[in-house]
Parts: sequence; structure tokens; C-alpha cells
Amino acid sequence: MILKRSFQNDFFNLVMMLQVRTFILLMIYLTLGNQIYSQSHVFIEYSKLPRAQREAILVLPGFGSKAFGTKKIAKFFKNKGYDIFIPKYISRKTVQESIENLDKFILKHELKEYKKLHVFSYIFGTWTINSWLNKYGSNNIATLIFDRSPLQERAPASLMKDMPFISKLIFGNVMRDFNNTPYLPANDTSIVKGIFIETFATKLIYKHKSTALKKGPVTFDVKALNQSFDDFCYLPLNHDEMYYQLDVFGNEVLHFIKNGQFSQHAKQVSFVENPFIKFEKK
Repeated sequence: MILKRSFQNDFFNLVMMLQVRTFILLMIYLTLGNQIYSQSHVFIEYSKLPRAQREAILVLPGFGSKAFGTKKIAKFFKNKGYDIFIPKYISRKTVQESIENLDKFILKHELKEYKKLHVFSYIFGTWTINSWLNKYGSNNIATLIFDRSPLQERAPASLMKDMPFISKLIFGNVMRDFNNTPYLPANDTSIVKGIFIETFATKLIYKHKSTALKKGPVTFDVKALNQSFDDFCYLPLNHDEMYYQLDVFGNEVLHFIKNGQFSQHAKQVSFVENPFIKFEKK
């Protein structure tokens, strides 16, 4: 009986030790994975021409780049007629430090020297570029395309409420700072602005659905985003898919840059009654 109990205790301790080890390794991977998967990407297509005769696309990823990286984004926009810049700029400390990191990247690569600079920003990137514009001015930015999500923008508050320790371990203090940073709209009328609105929930939001919905009803009305715009369209994607399903929306980024509006095909998409339906069907 004593031997049996001893074996059970040893087995339990072994299982717990393995679980702790797995957890630690997972956290190290998630924390340091950004060093592998979210490196800066720079592709110069017309190196023989002076920057004043070239146009560039600046892509500003968000927290999702920690999990999904930016390689597929870079691959899609490469060789499309623009120099491509995707900075690793997100600080683990504050939004303000992220803004300064972006500014250093812009100065380092002389992005203000281009004939035109077009910006496509994910959620955190949108907060960042808008604040950068407020501080440094529009310069040569001709286009802003925002990726917005009425649901995913509730993720920081939900994570701070439901799992603050894990969130801090993975993202540092910047998640909390971002959650406390109000949205500053970009209203410069010299810049043509478009908005993508995601229509489905991510698995993360689905798992924290009750917390996310405590903020009140979710609206997909573009006016609720507090951002002036020249055009908008809905995307049949969730926020995670925005990092790897470039075949769905990538050409719309290019179309908007060239035409100042999204295609008629994109405008045929509408939001759904139940954004959680993908998970509830399973």
C-alpha cells in the first residue's frame, strides 16, 4: 500500500514537472518567437531609380505577427511594382516606444524621400501610424488602408481581464498600455483612406466571448470606428486570417492604392449576423 502510494506520488510529480517544463518552453517560444517570425522585411524593386521616382508600401503588423509572422505578407506584396517595408517595431513596453521605433525605421530607410508612401496597417499598426502622423505630419504618405475589427479590438481588454499574467509574459506591458490608449483618428484630408472591416471572430475572441461582450453589443457600422474614410469594405475573414489569407484581400490593397477605392467585387461582401458561427458549427 505504501509502495503504491509512493508510486502514485512520484508519477504525479513527474506529470506536473513535464507540464511545467512544457509550459515554460511554450512561453519561451511565444516570447522569443518574434525574433524568428517577425523580422523586418525590406524588398527594393527599383534600386537604380532615385527614391523621388519610386513608390513604397509600408506594412505595419500587429500583435498577430507574434503567432503568424509576416513572411506571407511580404511574399504577397513583393514584385508588385513597389518597394516593400515591414518593420519590426512593436515594443514590449509601451505604445509610445513603438511609435518611436517606427520613426527610427522610417528615418533609417529614408521613406520620406519616396515619391509616394502607402501604408497598410493592422490594428496595433493603425494606432501607431495615426499617432505618428499626429506627431510628425503626413509628409509623403498618400494612402492609408486600415485593418479594423470591432471584435478583435476588444481582445486586449479581454486578455487583461481573463489572463493578465500570460498576456504580460507573452507581450510585456505593451498590451495593457495599448488597452489604455484611446484611438486617435487620422483626419488629414490630403491622404486617401480606406478601411477593411473584418466580419468573423478569432478563436481567441470566441474563447473569451463572455468577457468581450461585456463591453456591449458589437456593431459593424463603419461610423462606429471613429475614423474618416474615402471608402470601406467588409472582409469574410477573422483577424488571424488577415496574416495568411492574402489571396482574399491583398489585391484590394493594391487596387485601393491605384484607384482610391475598393473594387465592386469587394463591396459585395457584407457582415454576418453571428460572427462566432465558424466555431459554433463545430
